Amino acid sequence: MIQHPPAAFHTAAPASSVGAQALLRRADDFTVATAFGVIRRSRWLILLCLVLSVTAIGLYTFLWARPLYESTVALRFEEEEVNLPELVRRLSTESQVSTEVEVLQSRALAEEVIRHFGLQLDVRVPRKASRSELIGEVALTGQPVTADLRLTRQADSTFVIEDRVSDQRAGPVRPGDRVALDGMEFTLLPGAAAHERLQLAVLGMDDAVRAFDGAMKVARPSRDANIVTLRYHGSDPELVAAVPNFMAHEFIAQRQEIKKTKARSTVRFLHEQLDTLSRQLAASEEKVRVFREKEQVVSLPDEAKSQVERLSRTQGDRATIEAQRSALAQLLAEVPVGAEPKSPTAPSPFRRLAAFPALINNNTVASLLSTLTTLENERSALLVRRTQADPDVRNLTSRIREVDEQLKSITTTYLAGLTHQVTAMDQSLKSLGTDLQKVPAKEVEFARLERTPAILQDMYNLLQTKLKEAEIAQGVDDPSIGVVDPAVRPERPIRPKPALYLAASVLLGLMLGVGTAFGRDLTNKAVRSRADVYQVTGMPVLGFIPRIRRARSRRFQRAHPPLHFAPSDLTAARHRVGVGVRPRLVSPLGARLIGSSDGASDAAVEEAYTRLEANILFSRPEERLKTLMFTSPLPGEGKTLSAANLAITLARKGIRVLLIDADLRCGVIHRLFDGTKGPGLAEALSGRVRIADAVRSVPLGARGRLDVLGRGGRPAFPSALLGSRSMGELIAEVSAIYDVVILDSPPLNVVTDASVLSAHVDAVILVARAWVTDLEALAYAVEQLRSARAPAIGVLLNDIDPHRDAMYDGAYRYFERSEFYHAETAGVG
Repeated sequence: MIQHPPAAFHTAAPASSVGAQALLRRADDFTVATAFGVIRRSRWLILLCLVLSVTAIGLYTFLWARPLYESTVALRFEEEEVNLPELVRRLSTESQVSTEVEVLQSRALAEEVIRHFGLQLDVRVPRKASRSELIGEVALTGQPVTADLRLTRQADSTFVIEDRVSDQRAGPVRPGDRVALDGMEFTLLPGAAAHERLQLAVLGMDDAVRAFDGAMKVARPSRDANIVTLRYHGSDPELVAAVPNFMAHEFIAQRQEIKKTKARSTVRFLHEQLDTLSRQLAASEEKVRVFREKEQVVSLPDEAKSQVERLSRTQGDRATIEAQRSALAQLLAEVPVGAEPKSPTAPSPFRRLAAFPALINNNTVASLLSTLTTLENERSALLVRRTQADPDVRNLTSRIREVDEQLKSITTTYLAGLTHQVTAMDQSLKSLGTDLQKVPAKEVEFARLERTPAILQDMYNLLQTKLKEAEIAQGVDDPSIGVVDPAVRPERPIRPKPALYLAASVLLGLMLGVGTAFGRDLTNKAVRSRADVYQVTGMPVLGFIPRIRRARSRRFQRAHPPLHFAPSDLTAARHRVGVGVRPRLVSPLGARLIGSSDGASDAAVEEAYTRLEANILFSRPEERLKTLMFTSPLPGEGKTLSAANLAITLARKGIRVLLIDADLRCGVIHRLFDGTKGPGLAEALSGRVRIADAVRSVPLGARGRLDVLGRGGRPAFPSALLGSRSMGELIAEVSAIYDVVILDSPPLNVVTDASVLSAHVDAVILVARAWVTDLEALAYAVEQLRSARAPAIGVLLNDIDPHRDAMYDGAYRYFERSEFYHAETAGVG
């Protein structure tokens, strides 16, 4: 801290880039502490979201939400006994249950339930009442017409009915009366008299089906169990229990009726088929009988076997006879060759026939052979004594030749008989072959004819069995489906659930609040920390000013008494400097001046400006800085207050300070101290008044005074006036009189006044306000300074809340320690 007024400000080198880069890296990290910091900074927003969420859901729960009841029916489907593999049976059961679920969700069944209970009539107001308390005996007399009915209770407890769709009115209707509408009738119950107004809605069938589908849920809880549940919810507990029970029994009844109808149809069909089969069976049996008689079929297998045996025997006999015939023919063919004996005494050649087996057994042949032997013996005996010419010999020879001829004739005849037998057997074999060839075709035809009645007989027996099964199914109920658990009247609604809704509202409010807080934090592009400033501007931060608050304790106020503008001091200042000011604060900004009686008396703020003074002093040691200009990117960022407070801080140390309001358009420095505009900078630059007459003195008590040069009137061309030679001469003139000259200039991004004015000063301080100054605006302001080659020495970060912003910059938390230190020091003093 400077104890004596220096001749001029000197500055030191800017902060190292290595430290700044490290600072940037730390600022980019998102930690748990950062998250808690965001939540802490937005705690009121989060609390507001929480309150709004709880309030909204609470109002909905207790005032608007209709009680919703629910009941459930469980249906069991038994598997049909079929002889199928396990996998095929399981798949078949899955398909069957899935089919029944789809049937339960069908529109036809939904329409049946809707028509039975008159669900096309719905009670909309009062929302907390159930339909069974107000409406009874709803019956459909046709197709209801869509209507929006409002029943208003009259003074005599009757109701007037108004259809807001067709603008028709009806009534009066008393509780207990029957109300007739287009396609619908219902009874108004006495419970309706407790309500001032009723609102009923008559829905079309399509709308009613959609509403019913939304309220009725058909599901299969487990794939391993053939159980299907019907879960229905609504605002009327009576209907909630009745609807699923009726739907289940209606489904079972329809299913039973379908099965019985199917059984009756099956019985009728089987009777027709049995009659047809009977006629076909009789016709096929008649064909078999005719074929048997025509073909003389007793037993085709036995007949075929007998014919094969006959054929085999005949073939064997023929072979035997053919062998005899061939042998006898060969023997007979050899006889003529040796028929003439070489000598009369040679034996007869026909004697060889005696050796033929078939002729030996012939008596005639045996007798002739015996005779032939006797004759040959007799002739041989005669030839011993006689010659061949002997008559007796010749007679015997003649008789032998006769016997030979007889043998030859017998043998030839026998051979002819054998030949005839072979021929006859050939004919027989041919006939037997032809008959055997006919046997397969006959057997096939017979088998075909026999197969037809057999098939028809099997079909007849099967249809007889199916007929009995169908007759049994027609007479008994289907046991494969039944109700496991019927629906019961629910005692408590499933919705709304106040405890659950309260917990959900708290969670929703917290999520909404925290989400909004983080969203606002992530989308906020305002300056928050030194890292943001350095990243955008590349310039060092000369200091940061905490948010100015009122004195926190009387002990601190006693240690640092506020400034009082005493008239005596003001009068003395008038005579010495010029026209004085009235000691009053007419601007809210005046309450933020250091030492003001109505403003802040915060030691941490004073210490921040003292630190700013020191940082400016050591910012550039090689230069002499006497004229300082405060500017900002946009209005409302604290440049005027920062310039005034720095001027007061320096003036309190005995430094001769001149505070100039160089904002010729909207300057407000005169409002900070007395509220009187009077002649100022504009008049001094135009030469209409002297500088000494335009400067006003603000007494600071025993701590000195502060000279102020207001903006004066509003000139026609402020930028030209500030950039003129007169402005340079004025600054040179006051720099010779004062130790420090502080100028408050217009915002850089709004007008060019600050850029023009920067040519006449030694240093420019750019003021940025935390959570207000946009980073893009700050970057554009720096660009303007660089374009004007302004001697910018750094940035002043203003309006920092240590409790709010410590999460973004660790240096902010030292403000709290500074406040505690000064408070303890004041207490000790």
